[in-house]
Amino acid sequence: MDTAQRKLCLMGDPGVGKSTIAACLDQIRDERPGVSLHRWIHAGSEFAVWDSGGRSLLDTLGQTFLAGADGYIVVADPARGESLDTARQLIRHAFELAGRRPTLLLLNRFDGPPPAALPTDLPDDVEVRVASAARCDEVLAAITSLAERILAR
Repeated sequence: MDTAQRKLCLMGDPGVGKSTIAACLDQIRDERPGVSLHRWIHAGSEFAVWDSGGRSLLDTLGQTFLAGADGYIVVADPARGESLDTARQLIRHAFELAGRRPTLLLLNRFDGPPPAALPTDLPDDVEVRVASAARCDEVLAAITSLAERILAR
Protein backbone atom coordinates (compact mmCIF):
# COMPACT_ATOMS: atom_id res chain seq x y z
CA MET A 1 0.00 0.00 0.00
CA ASP A 2 1.18 3.49 -0.88
CA THR A 3 1.70 5.36 2.39
CA ALA A 4 1.45 8.86 0.90
CA GLN A 5 -1.97 10.38 1.40
CA ARG A 6 -3.39 12.38 -1.49
CA LYS A 7 -5.61 15.40 -0.86
CA LEU A 8 -8.65 16.24 -3.00
CA CYS A 9 -10.56 19.49 -2.46
CA LEU A 10 -14.31 19.26 -3.09
CA MET A 11 -15.85 22.62 -4.03
CA GLY A 12 -19.01 24.10 -5.52
CA ASP A 13 -22.06 26.21 -4.81
CA PRO A 14 -24.35 25.29 -1.90
CA GLY A 15 -26.99 22.74 -2.86
CA VAL A 16 -25.15 21.15 -5.80
CA GLY A 17 -24.67 17.81 -4.04
CA LYS A 18 -21.08 18.00 -2.73
CA SER A 19 -21.77 16.21 0.53
CA THR A 20 -23.90 13.56 -1.18
CA ILE A 21 -21.09 12.96 -3.64
CA ALA A 22 -18.55 12.75 -0.81
CA ALA A 23 -20.79 10.24 0.99
CA CYS A 24 -20.17 7.82 -1.89
CA LEU A 25 -16.56 7.67 -0.69
CA ASP A 26 -17.34 7.32 3.01
CA GLN A 27 -14.89 4.71 4.17
CA ILE A 28 -13.82 6.94 7.06
CA ARG A 29 -15.25 10.35 7.92
CA ASP A 30 -13.86 13.03 10.20
CA GLU A 31 -15.56 16.34 11.00
CA ARG A 32 -13.45 19.44 11.54
CA PRO A 33 -14.52 23.07 11.87
CA GLY A 34 -15.70 24.20 8.45
CA VAL A 35 -14.78 21.00 6.62
CA SER A 36 -15.61 17.30 6.53
CA LEU A 37 -12.87 14.86 5.67
CA HIS A 38 -13.76 11.72 3.76
CA ARG A 39 -11.06 9.10 3.41
CA TRP A 40 -11.13 6.85 0.39
CA ILE A 41 -8.75 4.07 -0.65
CA HIS A 42 -8.11 3.53 -4.36
CA ALA A 43 -5.44 1.28 -5.90
CA GLY A 44 -3.70 1.00 -2.54
CA SER A 45 -3.49 4.79 -2.10
CA GLU A 46 -5.38 6.82 0.48
CA PHE A 47 -7.18 9.96 -0.62
CA ALA A 48 -8.44 12.56 1.87
CA VAL A 49 -11.40 14.39 0.33
CA TRP A 50 -11.88 17.78 1.94
CA ASP A 51 -15.57 18.70 1.66
CA SER A 52 -16.42 22.38 2.09
CA GLY A 53 -20.00 21.41 2.97
CA GLY A 54 -22.72 23.95 2.26
CA ARG A 55 -20.33 26.76 1.35
CA SER A 56 -18.99 27.61 -2.08
CA LEU A 57 -15.80 29.11 -0.66
CA LEU A 58 -15.74 31.53 -3.58
CA ASP A 59 -15.22 34.51 -1.31
CA THR A 60 -13.17 32.67 1.28
CA LEU A 61 -11.30 30.18 -0.88
CA GLY A 62 -7.90 30.33 0.67
CA GLN A 63 -4.58 28.67 0.73
CA THR A 64 -5.39 26.81 3.95
CA PHE A 65 -8.14 24.78 2.28
CA LEU A 66 -6.12 24.27 -0.91
CA ALA A 67 -2.70 23.72 0.70
CA GLY A 68 -1.18 20.43 -0.31
CA ALA A 69 -4.01 19.52 -2.68
CA ASP A 70 -3.21 16.91 -5.30
CA GLY A 71 -6.43 17.53 -7.19
CA TYR A 72 -9.72 19.40 -7.24
CA ILE A 73 -13.28 18.16 -7.57
CA VAL A 74 -15.63 20.99 -8.51
CA VAL A 75 -19.34 20.19 -8.51
CA ALA A 76 -21.97 22.14 -10.43
CA ASP A 77 -25.65 21.78 -11.24
CA PRO A 78 -25.91 22.02 -15.04
CA ALA A 79 -29.51 23.23 -14.75
CA ARG A 80 -28.34 26.36 -12.88
CA GLY A 81 -26.22 28.66 -15.01
CA GLU A 82 -24.87 30.51 -11.99
CA SER A 83 -23.62 27.20 -10.60
CA LEU A 84 -21.50 26.65 -13.73
CA ASP A 85 -20.22 30.24 -13.49
CA THR A 86 -19.18 29.64 -9.87
CA ALA A 87 -17.47 26.38 -10.87
CA ARG A 88 -15.43 28.17 -13.53
CA GLN A 89 -14.44 30.85 -11.00
CA LEU A 90 -13.51 28.25 -8.36
CA ILE A 91 -11.27 26.44 -10.83
CA ARG A 92 -9.60 29.69 -11.84
CA HIS A 93 -9.10 30.79 -8.20
CA ALA A 94 -7.74 27.40 -7.16
CA PHE A 95 -5.25 27.44 -10.05
CA GLU A 96 -4.19 30.99 -9.16
CA LEU A 97 -3.87 30.37 -5.39
CA ALA A 98 -2.44 26.87 -5.25
CA GLY A 99 -1.40 25.97 -8.78
CA ARG A 100 -2.75 23.77 -11.53
CA ARG A 101 -3.71 20.31 -10.39
CA PRO A 102 -5.68 17.51 -12.03
CA THR A 103 -9.26 18.74 -11.86
CA LEU A 104 -12.66 17.13 -12.25
CA LEU A 105 -15.71 19.24 -13.03
CA LEU A 106 -18.56 16.97 -11.98
CA LEU A 107 -21.92 18.03 -13.36
CA ASN A 108 -24.48 16.62 -10.96
CA ARG A 109 -27.61 15.98 -12.98
CA PHE A 110 -29.86 15.08 -10.00
CA ASP A 111 -31.34 12.18 -12.02
CA GLY A 112 -32.59 14.52 -14.70
CA PRO A 113 -31.56 14.36 -18.32
CA PRO A 114 -27.90 15.00 -19.09
CA PRO A 115 -27.04 18.58 -20.06
CA ALA A 116 -27.47 19.43 -23.72
CA ALA A 117 -23.88 20.67 -23.97
CA LEU A 118 -20.82 20.43 -21.77
CA PRO A 119 -18.75 23.52 -20.95
CA THR A 120 -15.98 23.98 -23.50
CA ASP A 121 -14.33 27.10 -22.10
CA LEU A 122 -12.22 25.34 -19.49
CA PRO A 123 -8.48 24.64 -19.33
CA ASP A 124 -7.44 21.48 -21.16
CA ASP A 125 -6.50 19.65 -17.96
CA VAL A 126 -10.03 19.92 -16.51
CA GLU A 127 -11.98 16.72 -17.09
CA VAL A 128 -15.75 17.21 -17.34
CA ARG A 129 -18.01 14.35 -16.29
CA VAL A 130 -21.77 14.07 -15.86
CA ALA A 131 -23.03 11.97 -12.95
CA SER A 132 -25.89 11.75 -10.52
CA ALA A 133 -25.02 12.06 -6.84
CA ALA A 134 -27.78 9.53 -6.22
CA ARG A 135 -25.81 6.96 -8.24
CA CYS A 136 -22.58 6.25 -6.44
CA ASP A 137 -21.33 4.07 -9.29
CA GLU A 138 -21.31 7.09 -11.63
CA VAL A 139 -19.66 9.28 -8.99
CA LEU A 140 -17.00 6.67 -8.21
CA ALA A 141 -16.21 6.20 -11.91
CA ALA A 142 -15.62 9.96 -12.27
CA ILE A 143 -13.52 10.28 -9.12
CA THR A 144 -11.58 7.12 -9.97
CA SER A 145 -10.64 8.74 -13.28
CA LEU A 146 -9.30 11.76 -11.38
CA ALA A 147 -7.41 9.50 -8.93
CA GLU A 148 -5.77 7.65 -11.82
CA ARG A 149 -4.60 10.95 -13.31
CA ILE A 150 -3.11 11.93 -9.94
CA LEU A 151 -1.38 8.59 -9.40
CA ALA A 152 0.08 8.72 -12.92
CA ARG A 153 1.91 12.00 -12.19
